[in-house]
Amino acid sequence: MYPESNEPIKKRRSVHGALNNQGKRPLQITALVAILAAAFFAVAHTFAQNFNQNLAGGDVLTVSCDGKNLEIVPESSTGLSVVCVANGSGDPTNTPEPDPTSEPDPTNTPEPDPTSEPDPPSVTADYGEFPNGKNGGVCAESHAWWQENGESAPRHSHSAACVPAARGKGGQDGPIVDNFNISARALAFNTPGEVNWHRAQWEGNTVQVNDIGQHCQNSVGEFKECTYWNEYDLKARSGMDELRLATDIRNGDLGTRQYSVINFQVRGSSGGNYRSGPWIIGRHWYDGFGYVRVYLYDYMEYVKPGESMPTVSGNFKLNVKHDGSNCTEGQMFINPMFHQWHASGSTPPAPDEHTGCGSHTYTVDTTKLPNGRNTLYFQTMAKDGRGELASAVLVFINVQN
Repeated sequence: MYPESNEPIKKRRSVHGALNNQGKRPLQITALVAILAAAFFAVAHTFAQNFNQNLAGGDVLTVSCDGKNLEIVPESSTGLSVVCVANGSGDPTNTPEPDPTSEPDPTNTPEPDPTSEPDPPSVTADYGEFPNGKNGGVCAESHAWWQENGESAPRHSHSAACVPAARGKGGQDGPIVDNFNISARALAFNTPGEVNWHRAQWEGNTVQVNDIGQHCQNSVGEFKECTYWNEYDLKARSGMDELRLATDIRNGDLGTRQYSVINFQVRGSSGGNYRSGPWIIGRHWYDGFGYVRVYLYDYMEYVKPGESMPTVSGNFKLNVKHDGSNCTEGQMFINPMFHQWHASGSTPPAPDEHTGCGSHTYTVDTTKLPNGRNTLYFQTMAKDGRGELASAVLVFINVQN
């Protein structure tokens, strides 16, 4: 309330309440205290006059006192008390209310600048949801790449979902489902092509097509990732049938079509089986190639009822087949980060294991992996005079060593 003096303020004890032995001190000490008290009263009175205010009995004048408050309390027209009080020791009921005009106005908050938002992460952790299956869903994703000669990184098309897939030898131990629904994901990365549609089929019979009709980016090299979710309400057919989920991309700049499919085996009521086992299959169709495929023959045999992935330890072996048009080799990567590698211009590391085309048994030494969820990525490579193609399946394992 009052302006602070530029002069240093010294600490003063209260005149009242002095110890008894002070009465034995020389008279000049008493006179000095009286003079000082009169001087302080004069200063206080001058401050009050300057601000057209008068200090009356019970009023308190407070100024800074080396981290404390110096209180000058007039008790009568001729007396006062000088007290140095620690901050915060005053009357808590006399705390001033905050100034409401200083609070931010919530109705006047500026909208965020959308141009300042960070780019989305390069890899999405979600691989779909399966809310209604009796034993939960098993998650898998197909990856289809095409790298045109002269381009620095491939164009990606993905299709992913978590599905109540049959499990166990021959599928007989898998869940038997009736009506169920899934959220399937179509994904495009580093492709200027149009993400045309996502589709669900039982074998070759189309059940539902979700039109997308979106472009993720304008040209190759922008490394944008775009995700499109698709909801399906499905009715299982008799026996162990094959559910196919596909993403279709049209590369207008190349005049080609890129088609990525993930296949699950789903067991309905009694009946014959479409495949001889509960295989998971990734397929990539590209103009001039036909299909390039990856078969995971026995992955589902390790998935117990109620689990979404195999729980494994020690050396984990999987039987995989690589085949298709112009196949060159098969590869396995453990916990790969392809989107980050491609976007940063880094050369992806060598595969953890590779083989020729055909059937192969891969061995995963899980003692070298952290406990918990890990990613296995199996890829078939193919090539012609225009460029290089990859068809892959991504699945998960739960390592417990």
